Amino acid sequence: TKQAPSIEFRNVSYQYLNRPNKTLKRLSFKIKAGSIVALVGPSGAGKSTIIDFIPRLKVAQEGEVFINGNNIIDISLSSLRKSIGYLSQTPQIINGTIKDHISYGNKNLSDKEILNYLIKVNCKDLVNRLKDGIYTNIGSHGSKLSGGERQRLDLARVLAKESSILILDEPSSNLDLITEKTIQKIIEEEKLEKKKTIIVIGHRLNWFKNFDNIIVMKDGKIENTGNHNLLKNKNLWYKKAINIL
Repeated sequence: TKQAPSIEFRNVSYQYLNRPNKTLKRLSFKIKAGSIVALVGPSGAGKSTIIDFIPRLKVAQEGEVFINGNNIIDISLSSLRKSIGYLSQTPQIINGTIKDHISYGNKNLSDKEILNYLIKVNCKDLVNRLKDGIYTNIGSHGSKLSGGERQRLDLARVLAKESSILILDEPSSNLDLITEKTIQKIIEEEKLEKKKTIIVIGHRLNWFKNFDNIIVMKDGKIENTGNHNLLKNKNLWYKKAINIL
């Protein structure tokens, strides 16, 4: 089985062309192998930029990023991206059948395995409802599905990829309750198995009570790190955000 990797940022800086100041400023942190970490902070703090470095959508202008002690620059792009499952806040549904969508990153899945992933993400009722089951064409961008079904199907695709790094970008921004509970349950299961290193960007801080570590960002720097109980006493932004959100 694939081992969950460690991730390290070492003095990473990044500046967008059209902005006067650096978005990230000599950023250094480590994420332990198999841990579950949240990136939080006000809008514009640099959270999404950090995420872009891991699949090398962006490259550090200064500093380095390491996965399992290997400089990310030295890892082939295809094997790097194969090792990352990414769930964005807007479901990325491909035009085709449910089976096409879920097996997009893992072509070797059997129908039974696909069904197991659908059960895992609370989509069993959906499949039972459709007369062609997983062979149902779900329309352009999943137009025949509800918003929650689209999100859960996309989660099934990400899980079916069996990546050792899982990135959830703002998964709580517009979720229905079933999807929210599903994602929380999957994170709890992964925490027990420790087969994945998981990074979640989010605003619902109560989600992160059992996370291994929380990184609070502000203006491209790390303001504090720690678990939920530590930060609610130590970090002013976190304390206020818990009461607002």
